[in-house]
Amino acid sequence: KNFYNYLLGRLDSSLTGFLSLRNLAEKSKSPYLMSTVDWITTFLYADRGEFDLARKASEVLGNNYQRVNPEYRMLDSSDLSFLIGWIDLKQGRLEAVKAHLIEIANLLPSLEPADRMDMTMYNSLLRAEAGLAGNSVEEAIHIGEKIVFGILPSVSTPPMVRHNTPFLKDVLARAYWKKGDLDKAVAEYERLTTIDPKNRLRMLIHPLYHYRLGRVLEEKGEKDKARLQYEKFLKYWADADPRFTELKDARARLAALKRAP
Repeated sequence: KNFYNYLLGRLDSSLTGFLSLRNLAEKSKSPYLMSTVDWITTFLYADRGEFDLARKASEVLGNNYQRVNPEYRMLDSSDLSFLIGWIDLKQGRLEAVKAHLIEIANLLPSLEPADRMDMTMYNSLLRAEAGLAGNSVEEAIHIGEKIVFGILPSVSTPPMVRHNTPFLKDVLARAYWKKGDLDKAVAEYERLTTIDPKNRLRMLIHPLYHYRLGRVLEEKGEKDKARLQYEKFLKYWADADPRFTELKDARARLAALKRAP
């Protein structure tokens, strides 16, 4: 429930629920369950702009990693480097991100093949995001076009959460958009928002994709298609936290499109 609240923009409810679980895990003296909550709340705090709390959660997680999974030290170290790098990315600390990318790259050869594939994806995602944030659009596109999201191993809770977090993996579409290649941006967003048995994408479709696709379509002059995307976004995020500026913007754009001849 907390995971899906997060997906649906209900960050306040999601955080409240996760912290309640964290309290129960602490009372039951379960480092594994505490680590589970600390891992996802690191992302959640970062998305809320609460970077000190995100770093605190990741620090506690790192300490528990050593207690819970000492045999997975290399994997846990690479995972922690990605988490802290993600916080730095959200905070605009791009030089710090580069250091974490180097840490992950150095750890990749020591990982098991399946873990190496996952961490390669995370590393590439972080590299592409850092490139785009640093106005290296071509670099972001070059990296983004090579990202392989992998196969969803099962629909039990741990792999579902792991496969989908962080939720937003549209860096390639945003890079195309920033470059002004609107056709490719639309194609990438349509790939991310379409269930297609011909590809391997089995990630949850984030509602913000619909908003961003609507923006690109509107920029292309395809107003009817843009209107449909805004309607989908507002339907799926009907109960999202009002903190998101996209909600107000989507409503205003939708109203303007409905008034247009």
